[in-house]
Amino acid sequence: MKGITSGTVLVIGLAAIMGLGWFSYRAFVPPQWLHDLAGDISYRSAPDPDAAPPRDTREAKPVVMPPHPYICVAKLVPFAWDRMVIVPSQADPRAAMGGAAWDSSKADDLAVRMAKDPRYQLVAFIKDNRVVADALFYTFWGDLGGIARAEGYSPDTAAFTAVVKDGTHMLALAEPFPYICKASPP
Repeated sequence: MKGITSGTVLVIGLAAIMGLGWFSYRAFVPPQWLHDLAGDISYRSAPDPDAAPPRDTREAKPVVMPPHPYICVAKLVPFAWDRMVIVPSQADPRAAMGGAAWDSSKADDLAVRMAKDPRYQLVAFIKDNRVVADALFYTFWGDLGGIARAEGYSPDTAAFTAVVKDGTHMLALAEPFPYICKASPP
């Protein structure tokens, strides 16, 4: 039996690096519901009426009009939830959860991160007074400060509109609740 050659060591090393990279990468991939929410905000935002004209044809994009302007969170989030909580930049997420059970080490870590960096906002979903999903939402994806409120939103009140101002998607509550956003119409 021959000894291990340098080629074998190289292949094993590359496989180990790729495996470690894949598992490390997965920890930083945002959940699908967050991706869908950010995409819907971008898709349904009213364009900035004061935007500078494109400098050349590569910046010009055709206007695609969505069928309605409402960001319907109950239709975007595939799991059951009772309350959606938005924690704005530099606020303490532990206080915003209203006593809901939450992994305290994660809550403490998020509180420190959000206090230090104004780019972080938090979107959290609560079911039966327990946080079932949460993720950081970056301010460059959109400013959620305008929809943050202590009581949060139920699936029947979590409907928003957005407009682009100075290159940032600014969200506002859609009032009254639009029929199109009902999870299951009567």
